[in-house]
Amino acid sequence: MANKVWVVVRERHTEDNDSTIILGVYDNEADAIERVNEDFYETEEEYIEQWGEQYSGENHHNGYAELHVDDAWDETRIIATGYEINKPTFDSIF
Repeated sequence: MANKVWVVVRERHTEDNDSTIILGVYDNEADAIERVNEDFYETEEEYIEQWGEQYSGENHHNGYAELHVDDAWDETRIIATGYEINKPTFDSIF
């Protein structure tokens, strides 16, 4: 039987650096979406401190959020993605 987990990651792309951070692995989609929402607000505060009002951000409240700076190369995506684990690939191993 296949089980599903939700992995939440933050991808950030700047002029000088690209990074991907795993923020958590969750048993259900609701918890993963909540984590995306939490990280969106935390990241938005960082953008405000660094860029003032020169950024755009949108939280879709469905496991996807994005922020980017209007006049510079700095963008962040926060994504919850479902993965099946322990899914059999073959019916037999013969």
